[in-house]
Amino acid sequence: MAVPVPFEQDDGDSAVLLESSLETALAEGRNSEARALLHSLLKQSPINPDILLKAGVALAQKGLYAGAALAFKRCAREHPEIFEAHYDLALAEFALRHYAQAFSALESTHARSREEQLRLLYLRGKIENALGQSREASRDLTVAFSTDPSNESYALDLGLYDLQHNAYTEAAKVFAQARTFHPHSVFAGLGLALAQYLSGRIPDCILTCHNLLSGQPHFAPARTLLAFALYMQGSFREAEAVAKEGLAYSEPHPYLNYIDVATLLKLQSQDYKRMLAEIDTAERQIPTCSLCYLAQSKIDEAQGATGSAVEDLEDAVRLDPAFSEAWYRLAALYDQTGQHEKAMQARDHFTALKAAKSQKESDMLRSAFMRALAGGEQ
Repeated sequence: MAVPVPFEQDDGDSAVLLESSLETALAEGRNSEARALLHSLLKQSPINPDILLKAGVALAQKGLYAGAALAFKRCAREHPEIFEAHYDLALAEFALRHYAQAFSALESTHARSREEQLRLLYLRGKIENALGQSREASRDLTVAFSTDPSNESYALDLGLYDLQHNAYTEAAKVFAQARTFHPHSVFAGLGLALAQYLSGRIPDCILTCHNLLSGQPHFAPARTLLAFALYMQGSFREAEAVAKEGLAYSEPHPYLNYIDVATLLKLQSQDYKRMLAEIDTAERQIPTCSLCYLAQSKIDEAQGATGSAVEDLEDAVRLDPAFSEAWYRLAALYDQTGQHEKAMQARDHFTALKAAKSQKESDMLRSAFMRALAGGEQ
């Protein structure tokens, strides 16, 4: 959110003191006190619009969007001529997923410059995308980016939109153009690498990830994508080395644990203690990771713990009933343990699903990286 242009204000005004105290409370992590100070501030009348905007921005920067919306709404109501009041209100409502209210705030806004017009168009596109209005979102995000391709936010959101709608070649073009203006942007680089991978350009994805990590070796999403791309290419030893290095850093991406285990299984490693510890970490941090349970079942089976392997696969299909590979392996293990009726049922599930086989690993990683990119929006 934009920092407002200061208005003249009386330093002795109680509203000024309340706003200053609010910022101090937020800086010190006293959010409950900050909320109370906001309510005291909103009881003042009149309030300088700059004070309301500053309070709203301070709250939004701490993720307290409900409070921010209250400050911006008061400012927009009392000072309808101020663009930032309406625009920042729309941003706060969008962050709260109040899309109708965000749209309403934009409709009340009057852009006075080309820059403000583009910002309105961009934010409207984001709201339209959230509402599932794909055609309108594509139109508005494309116009904003085409008019000002140097704006990183416009590029990231259009590229993310293209990824969401499987337009991977178009997404790669958008992220590549963004990198010409922002060569050090890790999010533009990650978007480009993901678009390259999803469009089948795995060697290009690997090269882009290496370039990203040469400048930002601790950027976990890029290392995770690199390890995954190498794994899918069949370069298992290289993938394992990349994953192992990444896991040595603080706060590694949880999917890196899964990729390392999947790679070690391909290499027929017998380091079961390490693999079980890593898959346990992945399962704890990714509760819906059906692939993690599939990997754990393979480890248990390799150690002769067939009963545990069956339980792992049952967890996998409970999380994802459409997981065809898990049903296939479950049918075989049911047969091995004498549960022939269950084996027949599992085989029926597999037969029904194999025609619509999905790429679980690619889907899982795609979802993770999309969230990483969305977190990079500005």
